Amino acid sequence: VERQLNSVSAAVYGRFLGGYVWRTSLPRRRSRKHRSKWDISVSEYPWSSYPPYVAAGALFMSRPVLEDIAVAMLYTRYLRFDDIFIGLVAHKLLLSPLHMESVRAYEPVWSNCTDTQALLRLAASHGYKAPSELDKMWQRLHLAGLCTAAAVRTAGAPGG
Repeated sequence: VERQLNSVSAAVYGRFLGGYVWRTSLPRRRSRKHRSKWDISVSEYPWSSYPPYVAAGALFMSRPVLEDIAVAMLYTRYLRFDDIFIGLVAHKLLLSPLHMESVRAYEPVWSNCTDTQALLRLAASHGYKAPSELDKMWQRLHLAGLCTAAAVRTAGAPGG
């Protein structure tokens, strides 16, 4: 993660908001037949689409963006979906979230992945369905030696 954030240029840093970005997402309206925790009424959210937003689970932002969002949140109508709420606030601030290939959402990296370099480039992986799946992945990372400080330093080196 540190490597990912250190790669953000000085020009981008002041407006950096990144992660797995949903660019075109529509509100799920309530239905009598099918109910979901993702349902939202027109009174809660009257627009036909959501602004681009970073999926919950792994959201990265610079300190200046954090400070701007903290203030703008006070002047933004609350929405119970935290990731979309942050997207609304970012939209008000004219921030465009940056999609990060190193963040996986809804397609987790599995414990049988053999591409060590791909695992080293990974900043976050979301979507594991059971604690046992996450535990297997954690064991895989340790067996491959990917969770040591030396492995991380080596991966960040040229040709590493």
